[in-house]
Amino acid sequence: MRGPFTLLLFAAVAVLAGTAVYFYDHHQPAAPSQVSGTPVTYSELAHGANSTVLSRRNYAVHSEPELQQLWQMTDAAGQVPEVDFSAYDVIAVFAGQKTTAGYSISVSSVADTVSERVIGITISSPGGSCVLAEQLTAPYQIIEVPKSSLPLTHADTQVTESCLE
Repeated sequence: MRGPFTLLLFAAVAVLAGTAVYFYDHHQPAAPSQVSGTPVTYSELAHGANSTVLSRRNYAVHSEPELQQLWQMTDAAGQVPEVDFSAYDVIAVFAGQKTTAGYSISVSSVADTVSERVIGITISSPGGSCVLAEQLTAPYQIIEVPKSSLPLTHADTQVTESCLE
């Protein structure tokens, strides 16, 4: 009699442990992308929710005239920032047009590997519990990064933000 009771108790504990692991693994927000390689410092020039870029795009800017054109594609306030293009490049990431508020895009890391410079990008979407303004948005971020001869690539991470606390 003791054998079946022990087996039943073991099975119940296994089911409870499995359920706890499932909820922990599936209901935690994803961490922003971190790429391997040597980290590269960067600074933000602008970010916002309104641009004229309607689809998901990345741009690398290497000159003042290109930066002037890029700046006109955004709702960034003020003058176009001065960038020393002999030492820096500008990277712009665009999420594309969205039908509600609550979306964002940002560079989460920049790293140099032996063969390329990898831009880690986090694209955030609102969760189903979010109450959102019904308005068109087109999120973006623009950063300044030290110049490199390495080819650029990117690694996108999708994150769903919970509005429940």
